[in-house]
Amino acid sequence: MQLIYAVPKSGYFVIPNKTEALLPKAVNYIQKPVHIAQWNPTIDFLRVEERDNITSLSCAVPNIDNKTLEPLWQEMNMLSRRKNRLMLEYDCLQGLPALREQIHHISDHKTLFTPDDIVTTTSGHQALSLSIQASTQGDDVIAVESPTFPGLLQTLYGLGRRIIEIPTDPQTGIKLERVQEAFHRWSVKSYCGNTDLQ
Repeated sequence: MQLIYAVPKSGYFVIPNKTEALLPKAVNYIQKPVHIAQWNPTIDFLRVEERDNITSLSCAVPNIDNKTLEPLWQEMNMLSRRKNRLMLEYDCLQGLPALREQIHHISDHKTLFTPDDIVTTTSGHQALSLSIQASTQGDDVIAVESPTFPGLLQTLYGLGRRIIEIPTDPQTGIKLERVQEAFHRWSVKSYCGNTDLQ
């Protein structure tokens, strides 16, 4: 067993003793639909910026000091110098007409829809909220991955929807047989997941 390794022009170093962490086991059963009742403790747990020794892995935060953002900063400065009213006014509910027309113009499928069919949102979170509101109502049941994105739980809590958790394996992803079982056993109206990230 090798205990040290050499780095040219640097010296010899001890090989760190690495042990692989065991992956959590996914449960192999499905629960019944529930309302999200414990949201406040979840929010308290996710507020890690107030704790020094914890790194938050619950959200993606861009590095705003990165040099690649320099063109964006320059554009924003130029807009502010022009005193463009668009920067300070609310837009129409459907989104900026010029942006919707441009999206329609560059689309490969522009014969299938018009710019009026496009809705732009301020974030992915808002898009998620609007799609849930459009496809569900009241205390409808929504299937979600377990674990899932905390922002999704926040949205579902605010809308009063019930959730049914679908077990997710850390290596193979969502258990499709459990999704099928949930749709057969309960009146599931929608499924929200991040299957491309699994």
